Amino acid sequence: MSFINEKFESLYSKASLLEKKGIDSEVHINRLNKQVQDLNFLSRQATIELRNIPTKDQETPADLISAVSSVGKTIDLEVQQSAFRDVYRIPGKPGLCRPIVAEFSSVNKRNEFLSKVRKFNKERSVNDKLNTQLLGIAGEKKPVFIDEHLPPATKKLLYEARQFAKARNCTCWYSNGRILLKKDPADKPVEIKSEKCLTMLALTVPVSDPSRVKP
Repeated sequence: MSFINEKFESLYSKASLLEKKGIDSEVHINRLNKQVQDLNFLSRQATIELRNIPTKDQETPADLISAVSSVGKTIDLEVQQSAFRDVYRIPGKPGLCRPIVAEFSSVNKRNEFLSKVRKFNKERSVNDKLNTQLLGIAGEKKPVFIDEHLPPATKKLLYEARQFAKARNCTCWYSNGRILLKKDPADKPVEIKSEKCLTMLALTVPVSDPSRVKP
């Protein structure tokens, strides 16, 4: 029995040590992930993403700048070529309508552009919000979506958070590199840093509309 107890204590100590190392590693990984997210946010502070603008044959950077500038005219904001640091389409399969990424020369100019876009859409009905017809693009009328250019991991988490919010009548938004969510207007927003946050919140915030929960 003494021998067994000694072995048990030894195994228990090793297991506790491994558990502590696992927790320390998880904390370290989360810290590194946060640093990567912060760097991604800083590198994209002056960028926007435009979706649903058709691709032209033999498209040039000048065509892309013209497309973004035409949005500016529509929302009553003059945008000169000098306002851009870079404009390009996201790589992808040929034939797909790939998003346009526009990097402005300053964060203030980017914020002004986004503010005008949101104001324009807010003041109009669903059918009159930004679309290809308003931009003078020939063909079928399609909505044009413009928002901050987010890293893939952040975009996925934002989508999950919005699905979570829809099913629970919550408000979810993205601001300055943070995904925020709250149930009532008077509540303090909760920052969603990972899918684990949503899992924990699900224990305290019940589903109000089961039909909106993804299978």
